[in-house]
Amino acid sequence: MLRTIGTGEVAPDLAAVRGRAKITLALAQFESGRRDEAFALLDGAEQEASGPGSATVRTLAAIQRSGLHARLGEWDAALAVMIMIRDAAAAVGPRAAAVVALNAGLARQLLGDVAGSAAELARAERIASAAGIDDIAAAATHNLGRLEFVRGDLSRSLDLMTRARDMSDTLPRAQVDLDRARVLIEAGLLDDAVPLLAESEAVARSDHLVHYVGEITLERARLALVLGDHRAALDLARTAARSFARHREPAWQTQAKLLGLRAELALGRGSAAAVRRAVDLADGPAAASGVRAAAQLLAAEALADAGEVEESARRLAGVPSVARLAFPDRLHRYLVAVTVAAARGDRPAVRRQLRKAVATLAAEQGRYSGLDSRTAVALHGRRLIEIDLDHAVGPSAVFDACERWRGVSYRLPRVNPIDDPMINRLLVELRQARLELRDGGPEPPILARIARLEAAVRSRDWEISGVAGRGDDHRAVARPIRFAEARSALSRRRAGMISLFVYRGVLKSVTLSAAGGRVRELGGAADAAEHARRIAADVVALSRAVARLRPIIARSLARSMAALGHLLAPALPDTERVIILPTRVLASLPWRMLPQLAGRPVTVAPSATFWCRGLDAVPAAGRAMAAVAGPGLARAQEEAEAVARRWPAATTLSGAAATGANLAAALRDAAIVHVAAHGFHHDQSPLFSFVQLADGPVFAHDLQRCGVGAGHVVLSACEAGRARVRPGEESLGLTSALLACGVRSVVAAAAPVRDDLAARLMSEYHGLLSAGIDAAEALERSSRGDPDSRLFCNYGSDWAPAQSTAVAEA
Repeated sequence: MLRTIGTGEVAPDLAAVRGRAKITLALAQFESGRRDEAFALLDGAEQEASGPGSATVRTLAAIQRSGLHARLGEWDAALAVMIMIRDAAAAVGPRAAAVVALNAGLARQLLGDVAGSAAELARAERIASAAGIDDIAAAATHNLGRLEFVRGDLSRSLDLMTRARDMSDTLPRAQVDLDRARVLIEAGLLDDAVPLLAESEAVARSDHLVHYVGEITLERARLALVLGDHRAALDLARTAARSFARHREPAWQTQAKLLGLRAELALGRGSAAAVRRAVDLADGPAAASGVRAAAQLLAAEALADAGEVEESARRLAGVPSVARLAFPDRLHRYLVAVTVAAARGDRPAVRRQLRKAVATLAAEQGRYSGLDSRTAVALHGRRLIEIDLDHAVGPSAVFDACERWRGVSYRLPRVNPIDDPMINRLLVELRQARLELRDGGPEPPILARIARLEAAVRSRDWEISGVAGRGDDHRAVARPIRFAEARSALSRRRAGMISLFVYRGVLKSVTLSAAGGRVRELGGAADAAEHARRIAADVVALSRAVARLRPIIARSLARSMAALGHLLAPALPDTERVIILPTRVLASLPWRMLPQLAGRPVTVAPSATFWCRGLDAVPAAGRAMAAVAGPGLARAQEEAEAVARRWPAATTLSGAAATGANLAAALRDAAIVHVAAHGFHHDQSPLFSFVQLADGPVFAHDLQRCGVGAGHVVLSACEAGRARVRPGEESLGLTSALLACGVRSVVAAAAPVRDDLAARLMSEYHGLLSAGIDAAEALERSSRGDPDSRLFCNYGSDWAPAQSTAVAEA
């Protein structure tokens, strides 16, 4: 159009058209990295504005100028332009007025004026909605979602971003995916963030959006830092910084430099030069930016690590109070405070700051009602766990440090039932897709549909999780058990406990019993993880092997278990019964197959606190027992009926009665629930692990929605005892979902189990259990004579039925 009109004198109406064309071209030039040309075009557009429509052209040019200043991180300049043209924009029309409010809201947001931003964005949404301008209303709603991210309400943030996406399909895809990825990274949902960043980057590169490519690279650096890949984080941050420098975006360059310094210091490169750069950044470019607090915290940390303790303390005192910081910055503030207190030799202050940090983490987890969201947040405590262990000396201190951070979500009030129509609909569709897959439907399209539905459920779960949890007192966090209390409880049970943990790449343990405690270094965490990988492969292969191969695989499994047993032997207690607190690298193991544990009752617990609290809980008397038989197992009904005969007032659900709704009712109303059904562990999305019933799969995700009241659950199903463990030893899977919902004890297998074995074992197990013998001992007694039965284990706490329930079959 500009070529057609030319550059010479033209009629005023054509000059206005040429001005508008320059405004449009300015954005394209800016996106391709030609910043000077973009602003020159806007200057030219304003000069064109001398005739009819000139006020409109000047206003539109100013709006575009404000947007470009904002993209450069020059928020003061952007806001000043918006304030200056607010009245003129209103005269131009509702779109211009809404865009001015939108840009002003975003500028105030990045300048830290949260209340002002909320007011401007609400005004933009109101004007746009009233005028039917869907794209601006959607942009305002999306930016309100960004504002909730700044405030720390991640569920609300995702909810608003989803609403915005549904309002209009004109929002820039690269920006939408990038903003959602930011929220997910802060939430600890890294598996969900990775594909979003990849999709966002592909769109940005395809459309030559160089600024967004820089932002996405910076976010990938942040993701690498959270994952502990400090080398990759440093390389990506430097790449982003060079991109921002090349395109003259100083505010973004400051953010990239800050993140690069965090990675550099985490790599142990806290040289005098690096410390000086951190200080200069905090006092210079970052001082008047939205990352001022983060920069001051990094400078304080660098100074403390370099031994400049008092200067570090002085800077820390200048950082806003914890209540005014974003959640990761709150934990960072505690980390620096611990470092300063330790350098001063102030042990009480170290303990005090660590307790506050754990309380902050627990409070953040407690804001959410969903298990996925609660466990994901624990990722942000990883550095504090290490620094806590840095200062722990002796068995008591090391045990207390581990227990402070282990399975914090289990110390919160139980996961709430959530009833959401959208999730209900999505889960119905997901069940249908799983049934189609089971019945031999075309695999690739069904698997793709399943993946989409699972992603939609998780996204919606996060959106409503914070809302559902707001009515609860999320401060009601149980105090972690201390070393002396654990020893006392173990003494009463004639038990010993091994608490496993990874510290700076090394697998270590604390062993405790009535006799005392000891700390052991067991070997490299990577070596232990390799043992676990081999064992997991062997147990699955054994379950699927034809008869002639079973002895070969069984010998391989025995060798793998013996090797792991040799590694752990120095730390295993020599008591009558054993409580195991596993760590991430040793998740989902068939623990009872360790040769050293033969003949001893074993319980695998999410934490010592969970195990000890479970001992004090009184089983509900007089409640019924329910046995459920799923489809596709030749002896499932026989097993369920045999189990039910061991109890008075037992109910058997089989055939068409073995539905998800009836299982939910049994979990809610019965004291003991036994499920004989096919099971499947979904390692990538553990809350979509399921047991197969007559009307389709029942997912682990469903369990948090039905209000579980049972004290003991038996999952006589394939691999129902497997789990995926997140940092903070937060576990996800069928078994852990039940424990999080209030079940005290779950018996499940860590690998597929033969149908005939399960039928025989479970009848005998329930006979012993109904006679009043606790779950771990009943399982040990009933397992004698068949090595495969040791795939089953008791998870959670020790449990025995109430006296009025425990009446064995005559």
